[in-house]
Amino acid sequence: MFNLTGAITGAVTTPLDVIKTRLMVQGSTKQYTGICHCVNTILREEGSSAFFRGMGPRVLWIVLEVPYFLEFLRRRSSFLPTSALLQRIEVPSESSPSMLLKITFRNSRKAK
Repeated sequence: MFNLTGAITGAVTTPLDVIKTRLMVQGSTKQYTGICHCVNTILREEGSSAFFRGMGPRVLWIVLEVPYFLEFLRRRSSFLPTSALLQRIEVPSESSPSMLLKITFRNSRKAK
């Protein structure tokens, strides 16, 4: 469940990330005067598909990273407070990404 929501969020926010990145890397050349100008320029010069460049790797990264991050949180040192949800998550130490997806989904259903 965590992976699905992260993947959807990553896909939906990719256009915003493209705009943010374009504005950040323009430097002192000031190719864009603002957000609206950036959006209009990208649409006019590259088309709407430019807003979704990099979506595949971004979503894949989120889907593969979340189970490992949750496992890290579950195993974090004892001096940090642990939430009840993380205490109930069971993830084997050696698992394939697809197995971690299944385990994450199963654990999210248990927590409800």
